[in-house]
Amino acid sequence: MLDFDKIMADLNKEFQAMGLPDIDIGVGINTGECSVGNMGSLKRLAYSCVGDSVNLASRLEGQTKAYGVRNLIGSATAAAARGHYACVELDAVAVKGRTQPETIFTVAGAADVLGSTAFRTLSDRITAAREHYLNQEWDAAEAAYREAADLGTVGGFDPGPPAGIMIERINAYRIDPPPPDWDGVYVATSK
Repeated sequence: MLDFDKIMADLNKEFQAMGLPDIDIGVGINTGECSVGNMGSLKRLAYSCVGDSVNLASRLEGQTKAYGVRNLIGSATAAAARGHYACVELDAVAVKGRTQPETIFTVAGAADVLGSTAFRTLSDRITAAREHYLNQEWDAAEAAYREAADLGTVGGFDPGPPAGIMIERINAYRIDPPPPDWDGVYVATSK
């Protein structure tokens, strides 16, 4: 997954030289049980994978565009990656087709990024922004998201786009506050 950016950049250079448009993909990864193999009947057989964890991975991939990131992983994957990869918690989302919210993360890099001062600083800023956001402390949340965005790219993660999304939400909540029982979960309306 982390190598996709370099591969895409190289491919896009080749495509540009041929006059073709760039490609841009997102990756969604989730950990869980699923069924994998040849499925169907004797007349129509296809290799496939099915299950709730597969569906969630697909929905996470679709949300990469909404958050402006290259990858999104579910909470089970983030738990398994802890200590090995630099994961940043972005939001809690109820993806389309699911009522159960999922805490979503993006992977900024491997262990070298995880151990860097720049990543710890960025992670701390985003964690503070999330806390203020969940407590409906809009001014403090916006300030923390702006500080995170100003830190720039760390590893393969540019905090600017997701911070901008969260600031847009904050501004919307300033005008139309969430209900008293708001739990901070964003309900995604698109795949």
